[in-house]
Amino acid sequence: LQNCYPNLHGGDFSIANEFRILLMNISIIAVNCFVMISGYFRIRQSIHSFWSLYIQLIFYSALFSVIGYSFGELSLQDTLLRIFFPFTEGGMWFMVAYLGLYLISPILNIGYQYLNAFQRNILLGCFIIVDIYLGYMHQSPEVSVDGYHVVHFLCLYYIGMYISTMRKCRTNLKLGLSWSAIVILMTMMHAIKMVWFPITILYSMRYNSPMVMFASVVFFMWVQTWKLQSKTINWIAVSVLSVYVIHSQPVVSSLFFDF
Repeated sequence: LQNCYPNLHGGDFSIANEFRILLMNISIIAVNCFVMISGYFRIRQSIHSFWSLYIQLIFYSALFSVIGYSFGELSLQDTLLRIFFPFTEGGMWFMVAYLGLYLISPILNIGYQYLNAFQRNILLGCFIIVDIYLGYMHQSPEVSVDGYHVVHFLCLYYIGMYISTMRKCRTNLKLGLSWSAIVILMTMMHAIKMVWFPITILYSMRYNSPMVMFASVVFFMWVQTWKLQSKTINWIAVSVLSVYVIHSQPVVSSLFFDF
């Protein structure tokens, strides 16, 4: 992202850069929403699902690691590690965090069923305190400073489960307008934090910052009200993982993003 948006955290107030900020505020919720979808529909562990994911990672890791080795981007040792241990040695923080979530999710699935409404609210508050306050606001490296952590994914997964048991909103207009207003507010907050630093505690382009979390939840609840059936959307959704794995490969970054 820094290569695509070089002035995200600088004092550039040009129209072009503010437009980049707006686009970033719109797109940054994607990771959070992806994990919340997992919680909404629940992760169901199976040998087939794990093996399917593992095969995809091995295929792309092997292909691009060999290319990277050929171009001198990777050593032989790094190439072999990336091929045989794609989850942990592939340099993909998302896959490591999601693997942790995948392994722990059955406990959350079972436990959530036995909680009453009050207990679910208390646990939601606990997750938010740990992830947002201790992690982001308190800047505790033991938790999750920027959201690149299984703790953040567990929080998002629980939020997805929580939303799945809420009464659905009958109209999408109010949620859509609310999300649009939040994105505009986030863009304004980016400019304000350049001249008044304390606003940074509420807004930054980190996955577990309060404003990004708020925008993610509102957008997710808005999407619930949509009635879409599209093979194209389904095809794009299936392709998301492949795109992420491909763009995370060192040779791809070196050849396409370092120029």
